[in-house]
Amino acid sequence: MREISALERNGIVERASRFQPNQSATRAQFAAYVARSFEPSFRLDVTEQSVLYQGKVANTSTPLNVRSQPNMDGDVLARLTVGTTVDILGEVGNWFEIKHGNGVAYVHKNYIQKIGSSTSPSDDRKVMEEGRVIANSLNVRQGPSASTETIGRLSFGTIVDIYDYSGNWALIKFNGQWAYTHKDYLVTRKPGEGSGLGNLVIAIDPGHGGKDPGAVGNGLREKDVVLGAGLELNKRLKDLGASTVMTRNNDTFLELSQRAKIANDAKADLFISIHANAAASASATGTETYWNNSHSSEESKALAEAINKRLVEDLGMRDRGAKQANFVVIRETKMPSVLIELGFITNSRDAAVMKRSDFNEVVAKAVIKGIEDFYNW
Repeated sequence: MREISALERNGIVERASRFQPNQSATRAQFAAYVARSFEPSFRLDVTEQSVLYQGKVANTSTPLNVRSQPNMDGDVLARLTVGTTVDILGEVGNWFEIKHGNGVAYVHKNYIQKIGSSTSPSDDRKVMEEGRVIANSLNVRQGPSASTETIGRLSFGTIVDIYDYSGNWALIKFNGQWAYTHKDYLVTRKPGEGSGLGNLVIAIDPGHGGKDPGAVGNGLREKDVVLGAGLELNKRLKDLGASTVMTRNNDTFLELSQRAKIANDAKADLFISIHANAAASASATGTETYWNNSHSSEESKALAEAINKRLVEDLGMRDRGAKQANFVVIRETKMPSVLIELGFITNSRDAAVMKRSDFNEVVAKAVIKGIEDFYNW
């Protein structure tokens, strides 16, 4: 396609509406193409193509690249400043075909405003998703690349409308112009979905099981404590309309990699692994929640902080914080993932909390509140 575009642009073959690249050329046509290649005076006047309308460069703080092809791989032929007028000959995907010298070239639609209209043609785009910033400071760039100019920053919690994606970059409006920001630092939802959980698939992973009891102490086995909490969480999430997948719902042993695979295969939106802690010292106490930086690291961190806060408040445990760790189940899962340590089975006070009749209910409600905090805009 690049070669055909070059032939059209240099007046060797007719425009795409007349030149049929999949059909055989006659001898006369072939002779004409060869003659035009060697003698510029024989070439077609590509500027005779009808002008659809005129546009002007807008919505950019830096000069607009004019490219030889309707994509980012095209050579930069020129740069146009804001307000420069161009003749629009046609559209190719997200690009306008324009007159350029004695030929044609391409500019991105996002930066052209139709003359005589108060809005850019690209303003007709509809909002695809809404995004919430989960980084402390998120760069806003002129183009969909880290090598393009930074034109501003978004602070944690800022909500943006997303109009399109270019690879890992989200197209947004920033200070009245089109711009891009990296999607890995946004949590997204469909417009109007609110903070409900009904659109989510949540993987629940009660740790250990079967031949692996996990931590043991004060009359408790970790595998039993976390299964009870996981089953209650599963029930309550379903009551709220969420879809769930459990790595185990009975006293079964699974390898760690199996647990991650179950979540990945289900294309879960979140992964919640539930554990109870142990230490050589009986004085160790408290709740902590872990995240990993392999996948969706910023989202995982934000989710861990939100859930840990709610668990500490509702269980009355000592706050040991949200921490980064390299546990297999949160390293190999590809969605925002956390591993919760509810408390220390080896600590008599923490164990007493785990033995309460309402423990599973309190844990489930706290985790759900943490998830809602994570998504609540």
